[in-house]
Amino acid sequence: MKDGQLLIFGSAGRYIQGPGAIKYLGNLASQISKKKKVYVLLDSGISFLVNRIERSLKEEAIEYFLSKFDGNVRIQKADTISEEILSAGGIDIIIGIGGGKTIDMSKLIARRLNYRNMIVPTIAATDAPVSHLAVASDENNNIIDEENFFSPDIVLVDSEIIAAAPVRYFVSGIGDAISKKYEVLNAIAADENNFFNGKPVYFIKSLLEIHHQTLLKYSLEAKKSVEKKETNEIVEKVLTSIILLSGMLFENGGLIGAHSIANVLNMEGFGKKNMHGELVSVGILLQIILQKLPVDELERIDGLFQSLGLPYNFTKLGINIDDSQKIQSICKGISTRLKKHNFIRSEKEILEAIEILEQRSWK
Repeated sequence: MKDGQLLIFGSAGRYIQGPGAIKYLGNLASQISKKKKVYVLLDSGISFLVNRIERSLKEEAIEYFLSKFDGNVRIQKADTISEEILSAGGIDIIIGIGGGKTIDMSKLIARRLNYRNMIVPTIAATDAPVSHLAVASDENNNIIDEENFFSPDIVLVDSEIIAAAPVRYFVSGIGDAISKKYEVLNAIAADENNFFNGKPVYFIKSLLEIHHQTLLKYSLEAKKSVEKKETNEIVEKVLTSIILLSGMLFENGGLIGAHSIANVLNMEGFGKKNMHGELVSVGILLQIILQKLPVDELERIDGLFQSLGLPYNFTKLGINIDDSQKIQSICKGISTRLKKHNFIRSEKEILEAIEILEQRSWK
């Protein structure tokens, strides 16, 4: 659609979350599969789930092909796997089970074949499971964001599996999620289209506030539970915010600020040791400074990040603040990216914001 004045809202077809939810995999697949034949792309690091996956599919008499994925998210690989599946014949659902790369590859395959897509995340490091976006690379290792405006048919989130994963993933997901209030409001103020090339529906701002207050109120308590591999009502609330609300809000509202900063830091090589949400957490603190929002807003988010163990400045990301050439490159990249969204900040302003974070000079 090219008419940017239309109100457009998109989301996953169904979202199911709770402890032990993976046992419903087969039942849910049978509801959208006409041929009762599915292709399961499984993260190579989660073999412990194979028995549960197979049991659930067999209970519904679903024929399945299970393939372990090596994490190589290249366009060419998506093309190759798609051709192999097509040759096998009869399959009509692609199920992606694992982390972000496995999820993205399942989306890429489903789109090429025009098959239904089911997502089962095993970590909550980002809101990728509900998104229609998929990140891949080409033969030259250039990052490509693919989209076709169709979200996953079903997202199945087993909170016990999420809680059993290393807590760093969960905390990173909080860092990614809490940026949404600032970035979405920034996009709406700039009158940008959302990720479906339309205008946000009226209730997005109300959802933003619910989402944000949930994270502020419950994130630390939820982290403590996940550290003990426990699930409870608080964990479920925060998990819903990390995956469902965060994804719905950015796709339907727009995104300007912290993610542009995080993308630059990733391109500069700091995504190798830092997770996406960790880069975003520093990005949102910079955004708050660049927007000249009230100091108490900055202190609130900074305090939350410190309590959670999220990075709150460049040094915590392993960036040498004294490397003037690298810092200059980062400032230039951030300024260029923000300018594309009419969020115009000079390299000098960005450098000053970085220094404020490092020196904590707002206090």
